[in-house]
Amino acid sequence: MLRASELPACPSGDRILVKPEMPETESAGGIAIPETSQHQASFGTLLHAGLAARDQMHDNGHELGDRIWFGQFAGVIAQWDRIIKEGKNPLCAHAEWTRAAPFGVFRTHHFECLECGAKRSQEPILAMKVEDIIANDDLEARMRRGAVRVVRAVDGMGRTQHVIKRKEVSSAAA
Repeated sequence: MLRASELPACPSGDRILVKPEMPETESAGGIAIPETSQHQASFGTLLHAGLAARDQMHDNGHELGDRIWFGQFAGVIAQWDRIIKEGKNPLCAHAEWTRAAPFGVFRTHHFECLECGAKRSQEPILAMKVEDIIANDDLEARMRRGAVRVVRAVDGMGRTQHVIKRKEVSSAAA
């Protein structure tokens, strides 16, 4: 079992880890949507990336922590089992857990240690290729603020190539 800030694995190559956003559990009219009818998540937070993926992310303006869109069937779903809140006794072995609310929201389960009160979460995490990123909400916001912009350049073969240009950060003169 992992601590709150620990991730289950380090992706390699051009792979990324994404925490999917949970789908709607209630309709606009207030009707509960059963888990079997909920749609697979298509949005999530970019958590970790392999070395080749980091290079591609930099070239395309993506950053860890960004809210991204991805294809409905992109990636492999794994389970992220972690302690999200430490209990009263840091030496507790966490031998007995009880289910805590909210119950199983789209493959997410919460538990509480009966001995120390620690909170545990089992939730889905996706491993996918960096190419599976369809769109990036935070990149668009950075573009609107002027922190990054798309410029047209020419590659070594004389072909047009668009690249992300980051705003230069000037250091204060001492």
